[in-house]
Amino acid sequence: VQINTLAGVENTDTGNSFSGSSAIQDAIDSADSGDTLLVNSGTYDRIKIDKQLTIKAADGASPTITDTVSVDSGSSVGDIVIDGIDIDTVGTEAITMSETGGSGSLTVANATLEMDGDGGFQEVIRAGAENQLPLTVRDTTIRGADEGATDDEIGILRGQRDGPDGTVDEL
Repeated sequence: VQINTLAGVENTDTGNSFSGSSAIQDAIDSADSGDTLLVNSGTYDRIKIDKQLTIKAADGASPTITDTVSVDSGSSVGDIVIDGIDIDTVGTEAITMSETGGSGSLTVANATLEMDGDGGFQEVIRAGAENQLPLTVRDTTIRGADEGATDDEIGILRGQRDGPDGTVDEL
């Protein structure tokens, strides 16, 4: 069920709805693993995802998260999908994944990741050294990398930037 007139976020599995800038996080906190959250147009605060969820823009909606999205990729998380949700952060990381390993995957699709950092490496997606979850990024635009960042400073980082286990998938 797609609802275009909803203000905020709806859990399609429970029917619960949430509003305000913290609506996505409130919906995540009350959701069960495997639920789908539909997000309408609006501006939302930073979120932390710690369970298997699909977080998807409602039909015709253009939601934006205005800070880094944190993904806790612990052993029981499972698959996480972020679809149609733009992330516009003033930092240098749009999405961070914890260093706790685990099973499942992260998919980011149909989004714009915009970073307004202040120079240096722009870690579009940062996965910790221990994090080896499969990562899929498709139909996603990267914008706003600081003009001080060089081509080899914009990418997806796995591990520590300057450490022996760090690898950078440049964009």
